[in-house]
Amino acid sequence: MNNQGWSLNSLLAGLGVLTFALVFSIVLYDAKLRKVGGQITSSSTKESKNNYSYSDIEKDLVSACEAYLKEEYGKHIPEGSMRISIDTLVEENFYDIVYDPIHPKQKCTGYVTIEVQDNYSSYHPYLKCGNHYESGTR
Repeated sequence: MNNQGWSLNSLLAGLGVLTFALVFSIVLYDAKLRKVGGQITSSSTKESKNNYSYSDIEKDLVSACEAYLKEEYGKHIPEGSMRISIDTLVEENFYDIVYDPIHPKQKCTGYVTIEVQDNYSSYHPYLKCGNHYESGTR
């Protein structure tokens, strides 16, 4: 700073640093959301802050499972059937603990069944949230 205040170069440099920091934090936040399947969770309660439907959770589980398999196997997923549990996705940091969207204290369980044949994969999620919801029973 000189006697006349901040120079234009100093202001532009400061603005550039702030812009870089903002973009960097947005990218990190977006990556974290993708890693946990789009749910934003509180670390103290682990309850979802979003009002997801059961169908939304099932779709997110499939997306998390696809990401998990891509990291685990790359493009060469072995043929046959396999089952990936929600617990596995949570342990591997691809999804967060799932709570019932209507009864938020109720933890949900479930899995995604993957069937691979002739380079075609089909994903079938199963979700059970206490006595309130079970996939395929509605």
